[in-house]
Amino acid sequence: MTIAPQIFSWKDFPEWEKFVWDIFPETIREPLFEGIRNGRQGFEYVEDVLYFAKFYATFGKYSELVESFLNNFSKRFTFIKMYHCCRPSNTQSYYDLGIRVLDTAEMNNRFKELFLRNPRYPQITDSHIQAAIKHMARSYRRHGFVYFGLDDRFLLNHCGHYLIFGSEYLQSLAAFIERETRCDLKSELRKCGKPTVFEVRMRISTFSDGELRELTSKVFHTWAYNIAHNRTYPYELDFGIEIDHELPQDYIIGHYHPKMIPDPSNGYESYCFEKD
Repeated sequence: MTIAPQIFSWKDFPEWEKFVWDIFPETIREPLFEGIRNGRQGFEYVEDVLYFAKFYATFGKYSELVESFLNNFSKRFTFIKMYHCCRPSNTQSYYDLGIRVLDTAEMNNRFKELFLRNPRYPQITDSHIQAAIKHMARSYRRHGFVYFGLDDRFLLNHCGHYLIFGSEYLQSLAAFIERETRCDLKSELRKCGKPTVFEVRMRISTFSDGELRELTSKVFHTWAYNIAHNRTYPYELDFGIEIDHELPQDYIIGHYHPKMIPDPSNGYESYCFEKD
């Protein structure tokens, strides 16, 4: 019988709570549990991920616990669930071609198609666009990369500009010309496509050792925090990675279109796609 590959999903705390519990040596499990419950005040802050390492020092070596977690994590899970925010005109193209890295030449041509000789922006010339492209050529780690987040709640609440305006590269080109001409180009970007969050499965081998260790510290602290506060769901997490290759289409699990999105470029006021 073929065993289906296991996917680690940050938001599904009940699905990985026992996995974490089984990582601890049997001799310390009960004392550890009671220590967390009785020391609840130490787990006051949900984002204080360093506290658990200090707390665990009275029960064992935290470094050994981390190694045990990493060894077992890769045996138990094949993939980690991640999310990608964008504003495509055609979601089917992602299922046909996968999620591709940024191609600046392609984006430059798209930007020209949007704004050069656009009757709504008669003041925009080719020299404006070329200056913006030249300026962006010095930007760090854009071309050839694509970004994913572990928690779509964080992406929706803090990174809504990818959903409202689309490609950050296009937004940056528009922002450069806006400073030069004082005209609103980003509103034009908002007319293209539809806010979309893609759900994907990412192979654990895609993550660097440092990224997995960072995730491990967040898993342990969240587990302990939830035990201390009797919670059954994880907090909203800021954790993402970048990859320098396309994500194949068969790694895409699904997608959805959020309707209400906090806009970080407008004081986090809610943007409503259906009213745009």
